[in-house]
Amino acid sequence: MSILRKILAALLALLLLFSLIQGFLFRFSLVLPFVAVSLAGLLLCLRWDVFVRAWKNLRKRLWGKIITHTAIVLLFCALTLFTVISAFMINAVTVSPPEGDATVIVLGAQVVGYRPSLILQLRLESALEYLHENPQAVAVLSGGLGESAHISEAAAMQIWLVERGICRGRLLLEERSTNTYENIAFSRAIIEANDLPRNVVIATDGFHMYRAHNLASGAGLSPSSIPSRTPLRLLPFYWVREVAAILAM
Repeated sequence: MSILRKILAALLALLLLFSLIQGFLFRFSLVLPFVAVSLAGLLLCLRWDVFVRAWKNLRKRLWGKIITHTAIVLLFCALTLFTVISAFMINAVTVSPPEGDATVIVLGAQVVGYRPSLILQLRLESALEYLHENPQAVAVLSGGLGESAHISEAAAMQIWLVERGICRGRLLLEERSTNTYENIAFSRAIIEANDLPRNVVIATDGFHMYRAHNLASGAGLSPSSIPSRTPLRLLPFYWVREVAAILAM
């Protein structure tokens, strides 16, 4: 095995180990694409000669050439699509809040028992900073009851914000939603019922912002961003999953 392939195999083995650790610590379904890719790449590095022979034999036949050319084109298209969508996701983060009145929408995430998960706490920290800087702003806290929770995501967010000095009267709860589409749709209903500004400032992770903006615009709202920080060890897994979710919209 060449030195380059040894280095690549070592990097893929580290990626596999890191993915498995994060899967056991957090959520295994989130890391499955990385486990599959690192395993396939590692096998390819270890059995490179076998792969090269099989590739050459396949290309000796007309149908084999069709298959290999199709695979290359599909791989190129997939990488291009991933890059384009990633660019849109990054751009959505840069949409700054408007100068005038706006309604904050905090999108829910996992709650364990009565406590917001790390991802949700980071979203709340972004919302908290905005609410302190804009004391007239009202927030819609959006998220229903999850499997690991004793209270809804919205209720857990309300407790967290009230404990940090935000008046309960500024916090409206949306406790029915189970996904991002429902987050936005049900929040819009609360905004309309309370005659709140349709300019909305969405508090969520940067990777999630593009999809949230699209759904908000489709619901007749004017979205802007207060993105939260995503832990670096989780960002690649969430990013890939979010691209898949955007393609499925």
